[in-house]
Amino acid sequence: MRKAVIHVSSNGCALLVADVSDTTLTAIVDTHVLLNLGHTVATRHVIPTDVLATLVDTLRTLVAAAKENHAEAIRIVATATIRAATNRDVVVSHVTEATGVTMTVLSVTDESRYALHAASVLAAPHAGLRQGVLLETRGPKVRMLGHTYRRHVTGEAIGSRVSIRHLLTDDTHGSVPTDVVGRLAAFDDDMALVIDRQGELHIIATAMILASRVIPAHPRRAPEPAVGTKDQPVVRTAARAVIVVDNKVLLVAHHPQANRTVWTAPGGGCDKDETLTETVHREVREELGVDIHVGDILFEHVAEFAFRGVWLRQHETWFATELAGEFQPSDAPLNDAATSQVRAFSGAELLTEHATIAPHDLASRIKDLLR
Repeated sequence: MRKAVIHVSSNGCALLVADVSDTTLTAIVDTHVLLNLGHTVATRHVIPTDVLATLVDTLRTLVAAAKENHAEAIRIVATATIRAATNRDVVVSHVTEATGVTMTVLSVTDESRYALHAASVLAAPHAGLRQGVLLETRGPKVRMLGHTYRRHVTGEAIGSRVSIRHLLTDDTHGSVPTDVVGRLAAFDDDMALVIDRQGELHIIATAMILASRVIPAHPRRAPEPAVGTKDQPVVRTAARAVIVVDNKVLLVAHHPQANRTVWTAPGGGCDKDETLTETVHREVREELGVDIHVGDILFEHVAEFAFRGVWLRQHETWFATELAGEFQPSDAPLNDAATSQVRAFSGAELLTEHATIAPHDLASRIKDLLR
């Protein structure tokens, strides 16, 4: 079988097209494009817009070359440089949308496993990552996406049952595709809100959607619950981190409606089977791009509000936390949906701007930490 793999590394992009069996590999095309991505991420911690555009153009060209050489399966894998970029989800989304091939960000373990697999299978010292990926007997993990399946769901489908494949960040495997099926509760240029059969709300950034379609109601199973109204809000469990630096608390600008801004602590809803502590760690990494030390519970709070037209009743646990490293608000990746800015508030600013603070009495709740 003829396969192709493109490796995005610190130096750039490398394409290998080869005829592959279980134990042999015959290279057809082996080419490299230098981009010096490692230096960019090491100094700026992100893939800037102009560099991302160059990367996408390069990968589009290499995918085309793989197809011209009759590759039956194509994979794009990325390692340490993309793994370290705070905006890696955005990078993966743009690459996937532009090429039709999902970029997989490999963990350190997977990277080593592929290289070892190549060294152990091939008699000749071919001892690389790309060869190991091509030799993987399980075949490609992510298929190429046909144009006919991409982005069929629009705002006109609100209330319908939909299937949405999108990218989700996993601490072990990087950005991986996942599928959500449920009732489309809201949809706009920024995000899609889907309520599944268990009544859980999935907030999906539209930039992370790989493919979507409207599907018929299941003929033998009850429909998704009609929750999300003011009378029957979606019930969620959430966790937030109170981070105080130089007697100021770090808050994130959220946009529950497109024309409304609310400042609250970094955090959000718990994923399935996730503890409150795990949630607050994950949410802070997604929004601020840093790790934290989680301390005691400061208070619990029930927030009831409309998010893009969907009503939520959110049971929030607020933790005292400390940054585990250096942080600058301008470096925050803000990968969470509907977030746009990080700002440090003094106690006085919390009082004077309480109308846009959630909860409104946050100043009194954390006054001991701001002394």
